[in-house]
Amino acid sequence: MRRSYWGFVVGAVLAAIWISFGFMSLILIIIAGLLGYIAASLTGSKEDLEGFRSQVNRVLKQDK
Repeated sequence: MRRSYWGFVVGAVLAAIWISFGFMSLILIIIAGLLGYIAASLTGSKEDLEGFRSQVNRVLKQDK
């Protein structure tokens, strides 16, 4: 499946959650997902950790 299709599916699911449960539930689900992603990245393989660090550096504009 192409990346753009995954983006569409994720967006549609988030919209359905927002409509059915409300905005606050959507925010809590996103925060829980981000925390799970961070935990998985930090406890995963060395490649996962390096990928996570590079993404954080890119977001914080601290590229080498």
